[in-house]
This record gives sequence, C-alpha cells and structure tokens, in this order.
Amino acid sequence: MANEYQDFNVPDGVRDNMTAGQSVVFAEGISDIAAPGSIPTTQVGYIKEFKILVEGIVLEFEQGMPQVVVNAIKTKTNVTMSWEGFEWNLDLFQLLVGNEDVNEAIGGSKFWGIGGEATMTNSKFAIFHKMLDGRFIWIYVWGAAGDGNFNLEFPDDTWLKVPFVWKLKKGTLDFDDATLTKDYYFRIEETNLPCP
Repeated sequence: MANEYQDFNVPDGVRDNMTAGQSVVFAEGISDIAAPGSIPTTQVGYIKEFKILVEGIVLEFEQGMPQVVVNAIKTKTNVTMSWEGFEWNLDLFQLLVGNEDVNEAIGGSKFWGIGGEATMTNSKFAIFHKMLDGRFIWIYVWGAAGDGNFNLEFPDDTWLKVPFVWKLKKGTLDFDDATLTKDYYFRIEETNLPCP
C-alpha cells in the first residue's frame, strides 16, 4: 500500500485534529488576579484574528573560537493576546484601556469617557473553539490587562475596527480555586465537553 506522503506530498497526521474558523471569547473584569473566581460567561461579541503570542527572552552561553552556543536559559517570558473587534462594546473598551468606574448608564444611554485615570483594570478570559470532529478546545486566561491603547477606526469599505491587545499576568489560582503550578499565564484544554 502506497504512503500518501510518498505519492502526493501529504504529511502523516490526525485529520480529526485539523481545525478552522473563529473562536468565541468570554471576558469579565476582576478586582484581583490572585482570586479570579469562576470561569467568565460574558461574550465579547464579534471578533476575528484571535492570537496568543508567547515570547521568550533567551540568554545564550557561547564558548570556543569560532564561538558556538553551548547552553541557553530563558530569562523572561512575555505573553500577549490580541484580536480585532468590529462591534460596539463600551464595557470591553473600558477593560482594554483600563479605566475603572467610567462606564455608566443614564436614562438608557451609556457614557464612556477617557482621561486622567491611572488604574489598569484586571480581566479574566475563556476562549472556546469547536474542532471539526466535535471535540472542544478551551483556553483559560486567569488574569490580564489591556495594553492601554484604544484605536477606533471607521473604514470606508468594511466594518468598524477596534484592535484589542492584552498583556497576560501571572496567576495564582485557576477558575476552580486550585493552585497553579506551571500554567501561570494560561492553560489549553482539549475536551469532549462543551463547557468543562
């Protein structure tokens, strides 16, 4: 029996693990990332281009002539999460910029103003994605803060654009109040359950 990778340049793999499409993001503000509480249940609305970037700062040790790398250690880890939103969501805008207690409803209207607020609001996230075979991927973020930037665009030829960038923070407890060990920034879970 011929192998596909020999005949058609198709690599071996598990096709049930192939996936495509958007994700659903849930977000809520929290007062203390040391106690994030239960999994968030408030959706952020329509988004696209969801990404998580883990950046490791590595210190390399070199020896010899010419020098060759003999060892390396990671001295720092930066984790960012981002997406592009195209829906009005003043509550989420507030979390992104980090202004606390500036979003209020008066007579059925919502008002949100910016300026002079030093506080950065902590937030927690749960990201949901259904795979092609019916299994589910959940990503849990225990604590993060927006990068403080707010860019509102009204393009001529497409939807409203609002880029969201979040800086992940080291967590202490997960959403079940269990102590975190190595998954301080986030956890990825593959499950058959739609909501673990």
